[in-house]
Amino acid sequence: MRALSIWWIIGLIVLAALAAGAMIAFGNENMGKAGFLIIGALLAIITTVLVDVRKRQVQVRDLARVLYAELTHLVARCVFDSEKPWKPYWPKDASPGLMNATKLRKFAPAVPTVYSATAGQLALLPGTAPQTLIEFHYRLSALRREIDNTVAGANPSDSSNVPIGALRQVGLRFRQTLAPSLKALEALAPLVADSAEMEKHARTSYYETRPGSDLTKTLSERIDALLTEPFSME
Repeated sequence: MRALSIWWIIGLIVLAALAAGAMIAFGNENMGKAGFLIIGALLAIITTVLVDVRKRQVQVRDLARVLYAELTHLVARCVFDSEKPWKPYWPKDASPGLMNATKLRKFAPAVPTVYSATAGQLALLPGTAPQTLIEFHYRLSALRREIDNTVAGANPSDSSNVPIGALRQVGLRFRQTLAPSLKALEALAPLVADSAEMEKHARTSYYETRPGSDLTKTLSERIDALLTEPFSME
């Protein structure tokens, strides 16, 4: 719509220039000068519009980049923890082991700072990027809340284990972050020029600490593999 408006203005400038030139050529100098004044005003308008368009493009680019940088780290952490230790808690009647509240607290995801600070600007992002980001962060918040509530209701003694049912619920919350995280990555990556390098840096920072990990396996590939794992909501 804005591009169409610019072309309308350009067309008006051309018409005004032709009209002004014709008036001067036929001796109507005052009307010709008025025509050129109109041209000047139209040029000022189009310059303002073009500057505004460029500013918006830069703003969207920078916003997408910082959001993607934070997103890749948040997703990498969810994927990393889902693979180990939470994936074994997904099947029905799973009992891979217990843990105490102190250990469970360590799996709470970080509170996103960039997303929180830029939430009011999400509408600037094109396509499905705003919606997918909101959906992922909603799931991430649900996971964090599940862990916080479980820890708050646990026995304060470090030696007391959290019930298996509560651990399974946390594990399922981890799984619920995966599909939204994949959609968010796919929606935001095309807006970021060096998205592949940023994603690689984020996942490597986690997987280089896990012996035997394939550092070339992308987050998308890891999420796809996790989503094929059996699970039960019961």
